[in-house]
Amino acid sequence: MAAIFHLTNTDNGPNRYAIEQGATFNWLTLVLDGDFTTWQPRGQIRDRYVENGGTIKASFTFPTLVQGSAALPNGGTATGTILRPQLSDEQTTSLDWLATKMAKRSNNKEQAIIGRNVWVYDIEIESPAGEVMRVVEGYVEVSPEATR
Repeated sequence: MAAIFHLTNTDNGPNRYAIEQGATFNWLTLVLDGDFTTWQPRGQIRDRYVENGGTIKASFTFPTLVQGSAALPNGGTATGTILRPQLSDEQTTSLDWLATKMAKRSNNKEQAIIGRNVWVYDIEIESPAGEVMRVVEGYVEVSPEATR
């Protein structure tokens, strides 16, 4: 079962995780329990789910999967396969939130409406034998840039 982690500024309490337009996205580190270093990761951001005609907005790239450990926000450490989704600054620049007339939510009490004020993403890994496991999924918001 996939973890749910929203890349938004409104769904994570005081923490701001929206993708910043025009900036490199490389700060998210996922630690998978076990050795998945032979598996292939993939992930996409879409304006809607595939079943609803969703259009790809961006595809994540990934460095080679390695065994390692990462610090946790609570001060602990997690050990396993390190998965780091990335988007280049060129990719995030092309995430034109305003051109698609996305409404901005001011707080987490405003309902997330896919295609109206959030997009969706997920990240999966695939084994050499073709087994697919969804690792994480959630909503996406884009924080528009002022500088070009």
